[in-house]
Amino acid sequence: MNEFVELRYLLTLLLKRWPVILLGALLGAGLSLGISQQMSPVYEATATLLVGQPIQAPNVDSRDIQTSEQLAFTYAEIGRRQSVLQRAVEALDLDITWRQLQERVRFRPVEGTQLLDVIVEAGSREEARRTADELARQLILLSSVSEQDEASDETSQFIRQRLESLRERIATGQARVSELEAALASETAVDEMGRIQDELDDLERLITDWESSYAQLLALVDGEQSASLLEVIEPAHVELSPVWPRINLNILLGTVLGVLLATGIIVWRDYWDESLRSVDDLGHDLGLPPLGTVSKIKGRHYHDKLITSLAPFSPASEAYRMIRSSIRFICEESPCRTILVTSGTFGEGKSLTVANLGLVMAQAGHKTIIVDADLRRPVQHRIFGVTNEGGLTELLRTQAFDFEEQIQETGTESLSLLTSGASTANPSELLSSDYTELLLSALAEDADTVILDGPPVLSATDAALLASLVDGVVVVVESGRTEWQALGRTVTILQQAGANLLGAVLNRVSHKSGAYYYQSYHPDEQGDDGRSGRSSWWRLPIRTTRASDGTSETIGNGTGAGAKLSQ
Repeated sequence: MNEFVELRYLLTLLLKRWPVILLGALLGAGLSLGISQQMSPVYEATATLLVGQPIQAPNVDSRDIQTSEQLAFTYAEIGRRQSVLQRAVEALDLDITWRQLQERVRFRPVEGTQLLDVIVEAGSREEARRTADELARQLILLSSVSEQDEASDETSQFIRQRLESLRERIATGQARVSELEAALASETAVDEMGRIQDELDDLERLITDWESSYAQLLALVDGEQSASLLEVIEPAHVELSPVWPRINLNILLGTVLGVLLATGIIVWRDYWDESLRSVDDLGHDLGLPPLGTVSKIKGRHYHDKLITSLAPFSPASEAYRMIRSSIRFICEESPCRTILVTSGTFGEGKSLTVANLGLVMAQAGHKTIIVDADLRRPVQHRIFGVTNEGGLTELLRTQAFDFEEQIQETGTESLSLLTSGASTANPSELLSSDYTELLLSALAEDADTVILDGPPVLSATDAALLASLVDGVVVVVESGRTEWQALGRTVTILQQAGANLLGAVLNRVSHKSGAYYYQSYHPDEQGDDGRSGRSSWWRLPIRTTRASDGTSETIGNGTGAGAKLSQ
């Protein structure tokens, strides 16, 4: 079962990364094609020789076949020797040595036959053809040297004389046999017929012996001639296409190699990738309840990423509402009036999570106050486009309980903002004072929910101090960036501070990561035919709400965070 799960995970991983595999295949094929085109073409020519004479006997002896094969292998070995190659180099006036020619030449006996192939590789068709023909010619010239040997000539002459003598005897004997057969047919005397028959039998036995000797001598002569005989039966021919480089094969191999390399890189990166990518990673391995996932939100400025205000029915807005509902379910028995939103490191999207979560809280009718408690790198005032004067630092310095003067309106009903205020050199000391807890309690009495935008846990001790003062803590995790060890240390620090960990929000999840998403589902987005439509991205859909006094109010066509929304 585990092996099946691992295989399924691997296949899923490769399917997700198919563009990388395709890119690897294209790069491999392109690189192979480029290299192949830069290589000099090599052409191959083949000439075929017949070793000895063809075996014409009706009953072929296996020894005859073995002898022919052995001769073919012998000539193949002779052809690679200096005597043959050097003569070919000189005859063709090649600008190479015989050893260099030896690297381009192959003599290949055709198994089970008397044939010998002479194979030559060269940079042009003509050079390959001429070299193969010249090597065949030189091998034939070398094999004919034995026939010029003097002793061999004397033996051959003697055998030929004996053959001539036997031929005459056989002819004379055949003539005498004809005479005796005629005499036997005309003779009537019994004694004379017996004598003629005896002479005829003796003469036939002699003729048989002479014919046998003649055949043996003739075979010997033919054997001497055929043993050293080489004959070109097929002159050198050259293929039209070069044998090297094999462009199609190289492209195929390059493509396969590119796919394997891309697959290896994908598996290697996944093996060593310690970042979290799915909600399953949070719940199963870290014991951190997943509150929801938020996809990447497009936009150049902070204001453009207030998705819950700009596009309240978008999948991202539904994701923030799901996070809001998850927090309400978790805090059903013990209400969480003050919530700290933090992250392990800087840049994981916690501030935008606070802003959008505050908006959906306000849209649900909950009076919400956002407190920018990140005194080191505050951004909430930039998100909502307000000033950063006074704020939290001013309240902490003066320890005044009249915080209403420092709270600013955001333009959204039921949502207020307490900015961080002027920067300070000792944020940890300010937040660690007893007044901080009193201030949070006072804010919680004035609002339904207080959301704190805290600093990253691993960057400063401020987050741990605030975590011990609030009712619940939400950790923002950036998909594909936050590593296991960093999140593990973050959870450990918060637990040591006595924080009530509500769960984690997986932020900036890619649509290809396989996480869960929420699609738009609203009656206002359906056309006349009932099919789902899409609202314009540049404006809010027109909505009508009914107030407590029974009057109706049309809200919409707003583009900023200040548009009045209700849910």
